[in-house]
Amino acid sequence: MFSAIPDVLVISARAFGVLLFSAALIGKLRHFERFVSGVAAYRLLPGGTHSIAAATIVASEVAVVLSLASGLFASEGALLAILLLLVFAGAMAVVILRGETDVDCGCFFGQAKSHPVSALLVARNFGAAALLAPAALRSVPLDAVSALDLLDGAGFAVGCVLLNELLGQLVGLRNSRDRLFRGPA
Repeated sequence: MFSAIPDVLVISARAFGVLLFSAALIGKLRHFERFVSGVAAYRLLPGGTHSIAAATIVASEVAVVLSLASGLFASEGALLAILLLLVFAGAMAVVILRGETDVDCGCFFGQAKSHPVSALLVARNFGAAALLAPAALRSVPLDAVSALDLLDGAGFAVGCVLLNELLGQLVGLRNSRDRLFRGPA
């Protein structure tokens, strides 16, 4: 049934996942203590478990990158990536429903601008999860894919990552504008 999914979509999904989660990992590893504080700021876990949760997230993201990049357990890696994105979206939604819109999303640490949680970021996570679906539904060995499909897949993935980043920047600009017009707290 899923064999009808074109190779290029599977390759695109895998490349997108590698790029997205690699970018997220770099910031989390470089600023791990800040990431632990970010996990704590969500106030979803009991105190004392934030470091364990942060380490689990980082380890899961490493597993995603390694599986999608290598092709070993690529479908499972894509499923893990989707699960992570949906858990992150759910956590942001809980924070938003509590009215705490000043909590940083924690998506990419080390950026110049923080990105407070918002409905747009929740939607962005759902969109990213949808882009990973072809890789979760079908496994394609890289040596079985044409060079053109590899190139097309990589190009499409880069475009998706750039759109993802653009959406994040637009959310950050909107938040900066809102703070500017609210004035000092």
